[in-house]
Amino acid sequence: MELVERRLDLAEGEEVLFEFNHVVLTNLRLMADWSNGRAKSVVSVKDIDGVRRLDGGQESRLGSGIKILGV
Repeated sequence: MELVERRLDLAEGEEVLFEFNHVVLTNLRLMADWSNGRAKSVVSVKDIDGVRRLDGGQESRLGSGIKILGV
């Protein structure tokens, strides 16, 4: 695993909750896309409205197949 040099300027009361590769999550911000020790992409946690699952697979055709077989 590559060691990434980062400069974290944490606000008062801000704590690092999760840190892995090129992502740092604090109780206030999500930081990513690090370059020269600074995060180029920073999002406030309160601006994140939810999480959704991304499924890259194909949609099942089982239901359609059963309907056609029944006809």
